[in-house]
Amino acid sequence: ARGLPTDGPAVAKLVAEPARVFMKAGESVPLKISAFDAQGKLIPNPQLFVQGGARGAMSWAAGMLKATQAGTYTAVALAFGGTGNPPVTLEIPVTVTWPPLKRVAMAPDSGRLYVGVTLAHRIRGWHADSSERKGVTATWRSSSPDVATVNPFGDVTALKPGAVTITAEAEGVSAQQSYAIVANPVAS
Repeated sequence: ARGLPTDGPAVAKLVAEPARVFMKAGESVPLKISAFDAQGKLIPNPQLFVQGGARGAMSWAAGMLKATQAGTYTAVALAFGGTGNPPVTLEIPVTVTWPPLKRVAMAPDSGRLYVGVTLAHRIRGWHADSSERKGVTATWRSSSPDVATVNPFGDVTALKPGAVTITAEAEGVSAQQSYAIVANPVAS
């Protein structure tokens, strides 16, 4: 592997503690990698390299694994396998989940909701540490489906004059947008 040290004792085996990692995005958790020689003797202070995950999703330094993005990844630990030998590798399964959402906000496209008009809405969400979660999925509902409907993507269609509140809920956190639907001023 490029950049892998080629000096020091030859590593025959790597062991990860824990062998599998479960964590939340934004966390740093201990991930200890131990190296052993061919006789099973622990190599103190081995020169290791740990990589993996989607670009920028995980990093490892000073025995701590940090994740910034939810997903299922494989971290790969690499160590010098000895002159003429390939590097010794160890795969560590890593499952990263998102922390709970603290707040969501609804953002309608510009425009006015008149009868017969559809207006798109987007949902944005944030964690307790104020980091934004990309790709939040919400459950949408209309307080008065006879006045305006909303599809699973947040597109609101006005059907008749009246008051309506659109709610988007994601992981128990919700945002609302109220409308006073009026007749469409465009006759033809």
